[in-house]
Amino acid sequence: MQKVIIDQHSSKFLSRAWQWLRPATPFLLLGFFLLGSFFELSYWQHFLSVLVY
Repeated sequence: MQKVIIDQHSSKFLSRAWQWLRPATPFLLLGFFLLGSFFELSYWQHFLSVLVY
């Protein structure tokens, strides 16, 4: 019974968070893409240097 209450509460919270995030999703994706492309070179250089050494 306790689990059902927790599931209802979490699903309500998730739907509210989704209502908040849905308009901002393209901007979030664009931000993640820009951050990823910005950090990708240094990350891969670090990764390769760890592999080599």
